[in-house]
Amino acid sequence: INAMDLRLCITPNPAVGGIAKICFEATVAENYRFRLMTINGQMLLSKQISAALGSNEFVLSQILKPGVYIIRFDSNSHQGMAKLIVE
Repeated sequence: INAMDLRLCITPNPAVGGIAKICFEATVAENYRFRLMTINGQMLLSKQISAALGSNEFVLSQILKPGVYIIRFDSNSHQGMAKLIVE
């Protein structure tokens, strides 16, 4: 796995209530494991996402308390991480 080579963009960030769009560019079509965690590492959501070659979007619509969260995408060959702020 390459060290954090997948760039994630989150809009809006800060988000209101936990609804945000996450986008990333995949250099190969493959499955990703999406994880939403608290800043302390507690897993809130984990799911498998199939990514196409090129631009990909994933809509997060999770009821979240105000705070800072970590979003991670991992595949066999790529990984990315970003912070999501919820107001």
